[in-house]
Amino acid sequence: MLDPTEPHGCAACEAAARPGGRIMLFGGLTLAAVIVCHFWIDKPVARWAARLPERAENIADHLGLLGSSPPYLIPAAAGFVLFRYRSHRRRAAWRCALVFAAVAVSGIVNNVLKICFGRARPKLLIEQGRYGYQPFSFSRAHYDFTAMPSGHTMVVFAVAAALCMFYPRYRWLWLTLATLIAVTRIISGSHYPGDVIAGVWFAAVLTYLTALLFRRRRLI
Repeated sequence: MLDPTEPHGCAACEAAARPGGRIMLFGGLTLAAVIVCHFWIDKPVARWAARLPERAENIADHLGLLGSSPPYLIPAAAGFVLFRYRSHRRRAAWRCALVFAAVAVSGIVNNVLKICFGRARPKLLIEQGRYGYQPFSFSRAHYDFTAMPSGHTMVVFAVAAALCMFYPRYRWLWLTLATLIAVTRIISGSHYPGDVIAGVWFAAVLTYLTALLFRRRRLI
């Protein structure tokens, strides 16, 4: 994963100097994966998830709570205050601030994208046979058309992306944990695989751009 927090002169920063190409490449691959999922993968997986035992869905719902924003926003904010004003550890403080900003930005953008895409959730496919998109839906059933992108996925991958920058040695651990939490959203019947894949891309790009801004201001 591209890391804008590395010191100048390293290979990562040379790549960071030309982020547009990598973002577009990653975006193109993501778009291709989402299209493949839409036509050939999403519906079969949703029907498979609907046939799982209720216990599996309950477990997935509980684990999916790890993808909500508060478990990361609150410790990040507290860490910033503690490190910045009590222990005077500037670097640690701004790392906490980066996590907070990445999660907050991902959450705000996610809410906007959900309205723009208006994708029907899997339950509509299972219960009514409805599958597709209804952009800018503000009806009472608004929640039923907010599948893409997965918000929980964006949160956990925003955190994972930040941790990969801070502790690259353990990047596979961060990415594996984030992936496991993201998969619970499919098992619980809340999202299609395409929603999760889209969430990964948006979270990675937003976190990278946020970190780049921090880096340019010499905060991290």
